[in-house]
Amino acid sequence: MKFTLTQRDLVQALDRVVAVVPPKSTLPVLANILVAAKGETVSFQASDMDISVVSRVDGAVVEEGQVTMPGKRSHEIARELSGQEVDVSVSGEQIEIACGASSFKVMGMKGEDFPRLPALENPVTLSVPSAALQRLIRKTTFSVSTDETRGALNGVFWEIEPNRMAMVATDGHRLARLSIDGKFGVPKPLSAIVPPKALAQVGRIAGDFEGDVTVSLGKNYVSFVMNSAEVYARLLEGPFPKYQQVIPTDNNKRMVVNRTALMGAMRRVSILSDALTRQVRFQLTSGQLGLGARTADVGEATEQLEVEYAGDDLVVGFNAAYLLDGLRHMDSETVSVSLKTPVSAGLVEEAGGSREGESYLCLVMPLRLAD
Repeated sequence: MKFTLTQRDLVQALDRVVAVVPPKSTLPVLANILVAAKGETVSFQASDMDISVVSRVDGAVVEEGQVTMPGKRSHEIARELSGQEVDVSVSGEQIEIACGASSFKVMGMKGEDFPRLPALENPVTLSVPSAALQRLIRKTTFSVSTDETRGALNGVFWEIEPNRMAMVATDGHRLARLSIDGKFGVPKPLSAIVPPKALAQVGRIAGDFEGDVTVSLGKNYVSFVMNSAEVYARLLEGPFPKYQQVIPTDNNKRMVVNRTALMGAMRRVSILSDALTRQVRFQLTSGQLGLGARTADVGEATEQLEVEYAGDDLVVGFNAAYLLDGLRHMDSETVSVSLKTPVSAGLVEEAGGSREGESYLCLVMPLRLAD
């Protein structure tokens, strides 16, 4: 195998796939990246058996073939090359990379040993605008559970209907949901639980182009096709909890506040919050929000904010990190916080400037305050 391509294209292709290369694996070939040259295209593919990413670039192919090259090390070499064009030639399993005055020889493995891309069973295909898909991913994945015993909560629940789609993530303490209206052309409602690592790869790649992402949803796998790149992911097994039942519909105490001001005050006060619970005390009175945190043998902090609030006085505690995560992913400069009692879930929503046809909310469970 022998081909030439630009250093920029080589780095971009490896950037897209190298994050999937597992740091450890019982299959040594998974530490490598499959490189295949055919026609006028060079493809790069990485896999951890659950997620596979393919990136294709134009190249001058002199001799067709395939081989696997060390993933992390090849990426490091490509980024440090100084020159416009990179010549790659393969003899057996030895790969030579030449660029300018630099030359590297690395040992690879046979391309035939690399796992094939998964075949999707009876897939349903739809198109999603790249920008909308990026927002769905960015605004929900931060709430996915990292507890590997939580099963379905380790993924993002994706609901797709003919005229609407939503992504939902929760770890049992907080929840994020973004719903987007559109014409998605599916014959009937669908749902799947997608690993956040796969969605992170999709979000990174989708940021490089405008247009629609072609999504194919099968029984066990989902694929995303974005121009010269593809992402395949094994779906997680469900069922996903009936999250609609935990979203309150009767929170009658509503506070409207400047998002930046609230985030700043919470960051400052939470410096003296408990390192484990990150508890911050909310004390609501007419037109005022008092924020406070106290840790024994450390100290306490308080701050006052002017807010729009005309309900009954209320004192409630929240994990500052969870609230800040939700606020950080909102686009509106004004947000509303809806509450009911000190022990019921709080809802945070965008109060102005939301995109037409979109609905975003974050739910945070309260923390019990010490008497």
